[in-house]
Formats: sequence, structure tokens, C-alpha cells
Amino acid sequence: MHKYRALAVLFYCSSIFAQSGTGLTSVVDVGQALSVQCPASVGDGISDDSTAFQCHADYLSSAVNGYKGGRLHIPAGIFYLSRTFVVPENLMVQGVGDGSVLRQKHSLLQPLVKLQRHSQLKNVKLIQEQPAPTAGWSPYMDYDFQLQVAGDAVNVEDIVILNPTKGILVRSDRFPNDDGAIGQVYIRNVRGQPLYQGIYMDGILDICRINDIHFWPFWSLDQNVTNWTASNGYGILSFRNDNPFMSELFTFGYFVGMQFGVTPTPLPPGNQGNVVGFTSRARISGYDCDGCTTGVLISGNGTNGIEIDKVQILSRGPYSYSPITINASHVSASISKLDTTLSTVNAVRIDGDYNSILISDSLIRTWNVNGLGFPAFEIASGPNSVLQISNTLYGDGHGALVSRAIQGTVVINGVTHAPGVVQ
Repeated sequence: MHKYRALAVLFYCSSIFAQSGTGLTSVVDVGQALSVQCPASVGDGISDDSTAFQCHADYLSSAVNGYKGGRLHIPAGIFYLSRTFVVPENLMVQGVGDGSVLRQKHSLLQPLVKLQRHSQLKNVKLIQEQPAPTAGWSPYMDYDFQLQVAGDAVNVEDIVILNPTKGILVRSDRFPNDDGAIGQVYIRNVRGQPLYQGIYMDGILDICRINDIHFWPFWSLDQNVTNWTASNGYGILSFRNDNPFMSELFTFGYFVGMQFGVTPTPLPPGNQGNVVGFTSRARISGYDCDGCTTGVLISGNGTNGIEIDKVQILSRGPYSYSPITINASHVSASISKLDTTLSTVNAVRIDGDYNSILISDSLIRTWNVNGLGFPAFEIASGPNSVLQISNTLYGDGHGALVSRAIQGTVVINGVTHAPGVVQ
């Protein structure tokens, strides 16, 4: 912060402090006024509470408070915010659960909440204005992400993102510059119905933990809404990230449940590319993808060290693609305890070269539902790709066999099968 701006903030907070007559504190309730300049929030869902929220947060993070941080308490109520609420460093914002609601109108296209480094958001519910469901429905697509994690060592816990077009963005404002990487982010117990993109991660070069995610139609079961998400929606997206650890995940009714891709942002001048690229060494344990067109899509060349354990994918009937789709090259992934059902085509499909994929201890219940002869496992292209399968049980392939390598090599229980051979 510029030194003159810092002095101005200090002077402003000192005047608030003097007027309020309050002693030094690390806990402030946004529903109680600090001064004329820092009013109490109203929480009626209509009045604009932006000033109250930002002023209380800035007071807690200011030097005059003596702590440069603390906890901002949000009582029960519906708090309309017309501007982005920036949570400063070292501040915890905590509500009372679903009763503490932050409301976003379509007039605010930027994030509703932005979390700076070493900040926390807990026990709140975020809602977003969307069109009423009708024929040909789609959400407002001009929204940015509703919640942005913009710094290191941020915690997001026990929140609801009810119906955002785009839910949570984990990415620094400095991204994709080389000094724009973040890490040590913890996201836990998030529920909601993100309509287009749920959690989007890019530029994380230190461990990120994402646990207990439940994306389901909590806002609307209207078919116009669910059909749009089934044709367009992505549950969890990972791009240039190192060591994202994810567990106990549930996504329902998305076009793609989970995607590993390549950073779509072009490099700025002078950038060496350290923050742009693909996912490395992801660990996923316990993932249930229900009614998705594709469960796991790896589309980023170079994606490596992916380990997925205990994943169940129930495909979306006649509209589904392969539950596990690798549409990239130079990918390495290990998938164990895979359980797939109702795949229209393959259960696992590889399109790309120099891929090394291991499938073990799995159950392929049904595949080739369309009856067109798709095997459960297929290398459709890539002469140097290898697919190794072990200790796997098979159900009904609707007349199709287990594997096919149009190119590449398939190894089943230690036996290598030549390209072009159907097993």
C-alpha cells in the first residue's frame, strides 16, 4: 500500500475509533455501528450494506485497531452488496450459517466477495440474481466468478453458493504474470448449484486442498435450468496447478464433472511461463459424478501424475460421452476403484499420443449402451500411448468386447495386445 494511502486509512480509522469510544478489539459485528462514517448493516435484502461491510473490515485490518486483523461477525439477515466486498489480510468473516445471506444483483458483474491472503470466509450463504426459468433459459453469462480467492493461505469453509453462473475462482489478480502464483488454499464443505462453472483453479504452485464439495440442484430443479447445465456446465476445473488435493466430491448433472486442462490465458510480454500450463500431481479421493455427460476430462497436454481413487460415474443415459476421456497427449494418470454405469460409448477413451494410463481394481458395469460396438476401453489414436488394465470386473457391454487399440498398446492383466486387436 502506498504510504500516503496508508496514512489516510490510519487517520480515517482513528477518527472512527475516537467517535465510537470503543476499546481495542479483534471482533466486530457488522450489524453494529462503529461511527457515523461506519454505519451498521441493515440486512433487509434491499438496503445497500456495501459501506458497512467494507468499513468494518477495513477497521479491523487497520493498524489503529492494534491487531491488524480479527473477526468480522455477520448476523442473520439478507445483506445486499452493490460493490465487491474485499476481505483484507488476516481477517476472518464469519456468519451464522444459511441465515447470513449475501445478495448479489445483476448490476454487480464483478465478484461479490474477494479474499486477500491469510483471510477466511465461513458460515455464509451467497445468492445471485438470475432470470426466471422459462423455455430457452440460460443464466446471466456476463457475471464474473461470485467468490474469488486472490491470495495465499486462504480458508473458505461451510458456505453455500446457491446459484451463481460461475462459483469460486482460485487465482491471483496478478495472474498470469510469473509473480502471480498462490498456494496453501483450503476450501471445505461447499454446497450449491453453480450453473456454468463450479470451482476454477489456475496458477496454484503450492498445495491446494478442496474437500467435501456438494454441487446439486439446490436452487432449481426446473428442466430448463438442469438441461442447460447438462449441456454447458463444468463442476471442477483445474489448469496450471501443482498438487491440488481433493476429496469427498459430488457433482450432479454437468456436461463435464471434472476437467484438467491448459491455462487458456495467453502469456503477457516477458512472462517465462511458470504460472501458465497444466496440472501436475493431483490427488483425488472419493468422487461421485452423477448424471454427467463426461465424468473426468483430461484435455491438457502434459497433465501428469494424476491419481484418482474411488470414483463413481453414472453417465447421463443416451447423451453421455465416455466417463473417463483423455483428449490430450503426454498425459500420465492412475485411476483405481473406478465404477462406471450407463456409458453410451466407451468407459475409458484415449485420443492422443504418448499417454500412460493405468486402470486398476475397477468395475465397468455397462457400456456401449447405444449398441454401436464401442469397447469398454479404447485407444482411438496415439501409436505411443499405453493403457494398462488390471483386476477389473465387467458387466454388460451390449454386445461389445472389453478393449480395442486402433493405435497404441493395451495391457490387460499383464498380457500385451497389439494395435488393432479387439479383446
